[in-house]
This record gives sequence, structure tokens and C-alpha cells, in this order.
Amino acid sequence: MSRFDTMNTISQVLELRRSNTVFKAALCFTRSSLDGLQQLPQDYLHSKEIQYVQSIENFPKRKLNYLLGRYCSKEAIKTLEPEIPKESIFIESGIFQHPIVHYPGHNKLQVSISHSDPLGVAIAFPEAHPMGIDLEEIQIEIDKIKAIEEQLTSEEVKIINSSLEQETEMYYLLFWAIKEALSKILRTGLMTPAHVYEITSLSFNQDHWVSYFKNFEQYKAISFKLSNWVCSIALPKNTECNIDVLDIQKWISDGVKSGV
Repeated sequence: MSRFDTMNTISQVLELRRSNTVFKAALCFTRSSLDGLQQLPQDYLHSKEIQYVQSIENFPKRKLNYLLGRYCSKEAIKTLEPEIPKESIFIESGIFQHPIVHYPGHNKLQVSISHSDPLGVAIAFPEAHPMGIDLEEIQIEIDKIKAIEEQLTSEEVKIINSSLEQETEMYYLLFWAIKEALSKILRTGLMTPAHVYEITSLSFNQDHWVSYFKNFEQYKAISFKLSNWVCSIALPKNTECNIDVLDIQKWISDGVKSGV
């Protein structure tokens, strides 16, 4: 199920199916400029978030990323908890800069956030079922590609070179997004050497990739391409997840065509 609004936003309810239970998560993408976000009523921000926004007034890039993340997160949370007022939701940063959700009658939802100007994404999920998300713009910059390549293991480079015939640079960014998503589940960020998150396999299935990890066999990642971005979601290995990738790709494509 998808929902659109005037902020050029798409949300999906995801079923996280396991052998003995089904969890619900919500995925939300928003595309906006800083001007667009600043024109919104401030009631989507908690009073403490408004104070923080005021403290970064002279840092427009930082402000855009923060507002994109908060807007996406609250749209994702409200997709699952529609009765909760946005201004009552406070998303603070933990000691490792991971988001922590607070709101009255908290139903143990948490979020993972990523952004790549002008696109933001968040996924809301129950604490019992950890998830992580990352979004990377496909920018074929030699220095950036070289920096990522240096973080790959020899086995990962073999996977890219042997099984993927085209767009090698794009796959470097994809591997980076996969590792970022895993690091968010583990709440380490990329403060741990990237080779620890080594990817052992990558396979394409209709409209998305599935990958697995050498040192974290309990997790996998689902990844997909969205025009000029790649997005990766890390989740427990034995969970089946019903992401409607084509719906999101169409939303992105329509936005690119219309210049939104």
C-alpha cells in the first residue's frame, strides 16, 4: 500500500514475515528542497527539534538533511501509528548518532534514516525486529570510487568483477550502501573497519539484489536502484519482506520528469 501527499512523499506498509509471526514496518521516501521543508507548518517538529533547527540555521546542508530525516521518519511512524500527532514524536540521537524515538504511549517503534539531497528515506520498525537503511547517490567520481575500492576486500572485488559485467562503479556504491545499512542495525556506523562487514554474495531477483555477510550470517540486505540512487535495507536473514520496488521507482521517475 502506498500513500502520496503534497510533500512529494511515498509510504509503504511492509509485512515482515517470519516462520512463526508477522511484523509490520513502514518505508517512506520524501523528495524536497530546503525551501519546501521550511514552508511546511512547524507542527511536524517536536519543540526540542525546533530548538535544534534554530541552532543550525547557518548550516543549510545540515539543516536540509535534518529536516528531511525528521519528516520521513514521522511519516513512516504515522503510517503505522496514524493517531500519534507528529509534534509529539521526538527523535533524538544516541551516543553513536543512531536515532531514538520517543512519543506518548510509545509502541516500541524505532527508525533508521538516510538522505542524499534532495531525497530522504526512513524505515520505521518494531524494536523486536531490527532494520537499517542507507541511500547513496550514484556519483561516478574517481576519488570517491577509489576510496570505496580501498575499503573492499579482495573477495568483494572478485564478486564485482566476475559476475557484474557493466556499471562497475555503481556496484562499488551499492556495496557501500549495503555495508552502511548493516552498520546501522549494529549501531556502529562505519567506525568499524569496513572489511568486518564483508559481503559474500550478491544476486539479482527481478527488481532487487539480495546480499549476505561473512561475519554477520544472521542478516541479509535487500537493495534496489532508484534512478540516480541505490538504496539498501538490512534485516534479519530469515525475514521475507514485500517491498514494492516498482512503485517506488515509478514515483522517483515521475518526480525526475516533472522536476520535483
